[in-house]
Amino acid sequence: MADDKEVIKLVAPNGEERTEAYKPNFKVGNLLKQAVHDFGKDGHLDASLAYKLVKDGTQLDESQTLAETGVHAGDKLSVRSKTLPSDGDAPRV
Repeated sequence: MADDKEVIKLVAPNGEERTEAYKPNFKVGNLLKQAVHDFGKDGHLDASLAYKLVKDGTQLDESQTLAETGVHAGDKLSVRSKTLPSDGDAPRV
């Protein structure tokens, strides 16, 4: 396996992790689509739902490249549902 200088880590909503080669010019939207497909195929998420990629609590712009959004090799990105509240996103009562 490549070292952290050459990869990024993707985390599914259920906590399952995958390592992907870091490609700075790869579009965030393309990486998200690939991650949803791969995690969905293995039963780690419902691929029919809409998702977003998040780094350090901030949603990444799908139209930009990984480099443009500040993603670097060794970073961890989370795949999160766009519609289901996650920790910190639940409405306040």
